[in-house]
Amino acid sequence: MTLALKVIPRAGANAVVGWSSETRDELLVRVTAPPEGGKANAAVLKALAQSLGIPRTSMRIVRGVTSRQKLVAFEIGAQRYLQWKDSLLVRQP
Repeated sequence: MTLALKVIPRAGANAVVGWSSETRDELLVRVTAPPEGGKANAAVLKALAQSLGIPRTSMRIVRGVTSRQKLVAFEIGAQRYLQWKDSLLVRQP
C-alpha cells in the first residue's frame, strides 16, 4: 500500500496528527527531527510504523525524500489498514 504524507519537521513532538481533509488523501505527520541528513525521514517512518503497529523495516519512502510531501509504501493487511485509517481524525483548520 502507499500513503501520501505531509511532514512537519522540528515540531514539538513526534506524532501522526491526522488527515489533512475530509478526502483523507494526505496524512499529517509531525517530527521533532530537523530535515538534515535523513533524520526527519527516519523519524517519520518510525512514527508511522508505531501508529500502524508494523515493523519499521516494512516501510520505505518511494517519493519525496527531500520534500515535505512524501509517498510511503508499506505492507499491511487491507482490513487492518482500513481500521487504522478510519481511527484517525480529520485535522480541523
